[in-house]
Amino acid sequence: MRKLSGPLKTIVGIWSAAIAVFILYTAVFGIFQPRIQRGIALLFLLPLSFIFYPATKKSPTERPSFLDWVLAIASMLPSLYIIVFNNTLNMRMVTIDPVQTIEVVLGVLNIMLVLEAVRRAVVPAMAILIAGFILYVWVAPLLPGVFYARPIRLERFIELNFLVQDVGIYGSLMGIMSTFVAIFVIFGNFLEGTKTGVYFTDFASRVAGRGPGGAAKVAVVASGLFGMISGVGVANM
Repeated sequence: MRKLSGPLKTIVGIWSAAIAVFILYTAVFGIFQPRIQRGIALLFLLPLSFIFYPATKKSPTERPSFLDWVLAIASMLPSLYIIVFNNTLNMRMVTIDPVQTIEVVLGVLNIMLVLEAVRRAVVPAMAILIAGFILYVWVAPLLPGVFYARPIRLERFIELNFLVQDVGIYGSLMGIMSTFVAIFVIFGNFLEGTKTGVYFTDFASRVAGRGPGGAAKVAVVASGLFGMISGVGVANM
């Protein structure tokens, strides 16, 4: 991960703060329509993958390369289309209305850039796994038995992965990420930045760390302190 400095660090910080404010705003006052909510989240977050993470070990580590800037800008175009034409997309009939050429181009671009972002920010194996499942769509009509699947046209594949708000890139998983998960990520960074998490651990160690079974008691006390402000049992585990 790159360690940015100078004006670029300030700009990226403002950019990141903007999406955090947006997510917190929608958490308090209500989320937008699914495509808009998810499109804005991806519009801000996807370019950061190319700004922060180098393409290879030989790429510059202190600043993004020219290719990184090109990919970062290109990654915003599909989300912008989803946001601007949200009403039009809401009115179209899935698998019935034709998919426009511009939608096919942007859909392919979106899928490829998401794969590249996963390769950089997560692990290459995850990107390879996703690419393998995508490849299976085209190979399946040639396979026998239970591995066979009916062929699907590129337009319909792009429609299901780009234009539909139930599945695909802007589907329900992206909806969970841009609402619930994002809030906990912001909350976790707030605890880390303010050293609140360290305070919970230190306080629990002083209260219960000296007796028998101290480690377990410390975990229970620290977990209880965090649970009082999170209110979510699953996140508290």
